[in-house]
Amino acid sequence: MADKIPLKIDAEAEIRIERGRKHLPTGNDLTLIAMKGHLLAEEALDDLIRFYCIQPEYLDDVEIRFLVKARIARALSGHIVWIGLWPLVDALNSVRNDLAHNLENSKLRDRVMMFLNLRKELAPCSTIPRSIHTIETP
Repeated sequence: MADKIPLKIDAEAEIRIERGRKHLPTGNDLTLIAMKGHLLAEEALDDLIRFYCIQPEYLDDVEIRFLVKARIARALSGHIVWIGLWPLVDALNSVRNDLAHNLENSKLRDRVMMFLNLRKELAPCSTIPRSIHTIETP
């Protein structure tokens, strides 16, 4: 039997995990899951960027696209943040953009599968809820 390695999660990560539990739906509505997941990811990116800024108040009323936030956050903290996070953030953004900007998109299913496969490859110790396998695409 393999030894279990205790995973120590800092207080900030615990808060993010709890927010995810609170706000992410438990069903299989892809649109709702992707949109809320994207909002939670964007919130984390905003916090990460603000943490590394000397004067974050200058960003208060600035609108920055998600993709740009992801790149800035990676540039500021890439050496500290888990490297597997960035491909997942990009894949989530692709799924969200397909849902937000297209009523019908033949690439949506492929993008969802790409996200799930990346998730499985990059974070294999985490479980994907069974309901995700029967997710409803619009």
